[in-house]
Amino acid sequence: MPYLSYKRVSTEALPVRNSVEYGHDGIVRIVKAGKQTHQTSVELAIAALRQIDDLRQKQDDIYILFDLRGAVRQSHQGEEAILRADWNALAILGTSTFTRVVSNLLIKRHKSPRPVRYFSSSKKATHWLHNWRNKQ
Repeated sequence: MPYLSYKRVSTEALPVRNSVEYGHDGIVRIVKAGKQTHQTSVELAIAALRQIDDLRQKQDDIYILFDLRGAVRQSHQGEEAILRADWNALAILGTSTFTRVVSNLLIKRHKSPRPVRYFSSSKKATHWLHNWRNKQ
C-alpha cells in the first residue's frame, strides 16, 4: 500500500492578492488572498469600507461575500472592521478549521443584529446572500 506524502509549501513567496469588487449580481466580493500582514489587512478593510460607503449612497442594500480561502497568516483587524460596517447580510467564506473557528468567534463577539454566517462553499454562500437579497 503506497503511503501518502506531502510537500510543505513555503508561504514566503505567496503574493498578496486582495481585492474588492461589486458584481453584476449585487454582491460585494472582498477577497483576501496571499500572505497577509497587519498593513495588508488594514488596506483591504479601508478599500472595502470605501466601496460599502459608495454603494450605500447609491442604494439601500449591501450584501457582502468575504472570501478568506486564499489568505495565509491573517490579521483579523480587517475582519473586525468589516463586521462593524453598514451592510444587510454578510457571508464569510473559508476552508480551514482555523478560519472557521476564528470567524465564528468574531461573529459571536460582535453580536450583529444583521445576518452573518460562515460558509465553506462559495455556491452555498452566494445562494444564502441571494435569498436575503430577495427577502428585502
